[in-house]
Amino acid sequence: MLKSPKLIFSILCFVLAWLILTPFLNYQPYLAQGDHGRDLYCFERILQGDLPYKDFWWVYGPLMLYYYAFFYKILGVHISSILIGQNILTAASTLLFFRILMTRLPAGLSLLGALWFILFSQSFFFTFNHIGGITAILFITLMIFSYIRRPQMIYLIWGLVGVLLLNLIKINFGLIALFCLVISAFLTDRLNGIALDRSKKIFYMAALFLVPIVTALVYDGLLHPLPSYVIHQCFPYLSKDHPYNISPLIALIRWIRGILINTGTSPSNILFAFIIMLSTVQTFLFLTRKEAMLASEKRQTILALLIPALFYVLNLHEYLASGVLYRTFWSAPFSLLLIFLLIDIGTKNLTKTIRLMLYAALLLVILSRALGGYQALNQRKVPAQHLNLPRADIFVGNQPSWITTVTDTVRFLNKNLKAEELFAALPYDPLYYFLAAKQSPTPQLIFFDHINIPPQQEKDVIADLKKHDVRWVLLSNRIKSPEEGLGEFGKTYCPLIANYIQENFEVVATFGDWANPPGWASNHGTIILRRKN
Repeated sequence: MLKSPKLIFSILCFVLAWLILTPFLNYQPYLAQGDHGRDLYCFERILQGDLPYKDFWWVYGPLMLYYYAFFYKILGVHISSILIGQNILTAASTLLFFRILMTRLPAGLSLLGALWFILFSQSFFFTFNHIGGITAILFITLMIFSYIRRPQMIYLIWGLVGVLLLNLIKINFGLIALFCLVISAFLTDRLNGIALDRSKKIFYMAALFLVPIVTALVYDGLLHPLPSYVIHQCFPYLSKDHPYNISPLIALIRWIRGILINTGTSPSNILFAFIIMLSTVQTFLFLTRKEAMLASEKRQTILALLIPALFYVLNLHEYLASGVLYRTFWSAPFSLLLIFLLIDIGTKNLTKTIRLMLYAALLLVILSRALGGYQALNQRKVPAQHLNLPRADIFVGNQPSWITTVTDTVRFLNKNLKAEELFAALPYDPLYYFLAAKQSPTPQLIFFDHINIPPQQEKDVIADLKKHDVRWVLLSNRIKSPEEGLGEFGKTYCPLIANYIQENFEVVATFGDWANPPGWASNHGTIILRRKN
């Protein structure tokens, strides 16, 4: 072990990552009654043997459902079990980021890059699913970088395995990763004069046919024979299936403007931007000089810069179609990869002293970020931010009023519902199913305007409520929301269900904020209705 710096630094990277993540094992920055509630509830349904899409609405690939259900199995059905599973993947993705850099950079700079990744990269705040996708993408990227360094078939084979897993997490990004893997193999072979032999032909056949066919068979087995409108609700990839649509040009302008604004928000950002620009210029000058490096090394360097750039551009496709900022997070790891690659290449001609001073400056920024984040987190872990429920018992960053509303609503449900009695939560509040340890009476968990629920599906939902003799209904204040695509329950969507509830149920309890516009995880209010007679 002492003779292997790569192993020593890999262990150090994982340990530091886990130390950074430890305070988050009982803290969730925001807990949404909709998106997080859906995740927590669906993971439990998998644990109980249900199937995604058929037995409950799910909007991503099936793999992460089984991953998190495993943590319920070994640690118990509790939010902290999911936080542990999420942070293990975050630490793993940090280690993968480090190993990618290690194929090109010194160990010390690679470690700084990995710490920068875990501290500064944006995380998907609205779902536990996507960190699995980031981990898979970084694994595929590591296989590509390893192949660029040493063209061995084993890396391409493992790359295909990573693509298959990513297809089962977020299929559109899996297909992009498959394209990048194939292009990377082709360019590497072409630039290095590697012949198209039998093993390489098998790889291309597997990439073009085997992986897509296996992916299609898995999804077909889970989706058949669901009606087309349910499939659209589970995979909202058409413009009519989601509320946000924007011109790619406008989205691009907003993205560039956001980067420019963010650059000047703090001294550390200004310093980092200056280092990036200087390194980019130096990298260009370094690569264009004939005597700079050997031809083979130059080819590897160009490929190492080209592949993250390709991933970065292609992974922006969801953002360019919607203008939703958090969808740029899929590209964020590749911007950081490019930045640290440029820093390494662009500073090769500097003296060792100057390089060490640069690394020291980066380390100071990292330490400042880590310390500031730790102090801020401790300030949020106060009794007012504690969600004190049996399946929660964690700290959250939501408003104290949100916490009070959720706690009071859950306690009312637990007090008034019989052991086997079910309730319906609308329009999108599955967090209450999870916290109250109840199953939804219907597979449909979300009811909004942009979900495009047809009359037949409304009739099926009403039939489910009657079948399970549902005597209680929970409605949140998101039944009337000014947010784009949500609409007004009973008027812009689901008139049949709204009419059924109005005719057969009456309000017996009200909780929370019904004065302010409802938010995704704020200004939350609920009413409880009980069947008449």
